[in-house]
Amino acid sequence: MLLFDGIAREVCSARRTRTNTPLQALVTLNDSVYVDAAKHLALRMKKSAPSVREQISNGYLMAIGRPVNPAKLEVLNTLYNKTSLTFVKTSNPGEKPEGDVALELVASAILNLDEFLTKD
Repeated sequence: MLLFDGIAREVCSARRTRTNTPLQALVTLNDSVYVDAAKHLALRMKKSAPSVREQISNGYLMAIGRPVNPAKLEVLNTLYNKTSLTFVKTSNPGEKPEGDVALELVASAILNLDEFLTKD
């Protein structure tokens, strides 16, 4: 909780201040719980629709609870496409298909959004 500027448990607070530090991003991008959560979200996304855009849109809806706006959808779709291309160039035989890895990265990005981490 210290990394997320949480208050001490000895006191009560009606509202936390909204904060975002570089250490929070390191936790949400590298912690094994967040990595596992991103993998499972990616699996749900993949099963939810046939097209990648729909999968990303459904994943955002599952995580955030509201539809993704077109600008964010475009950014997440671009992330998927660039990651997929990069993985094709660097992959070894027997590894996960590039779409699975790219979708996991998009899911991780969704789970790292301020909208997911903080409640207004």
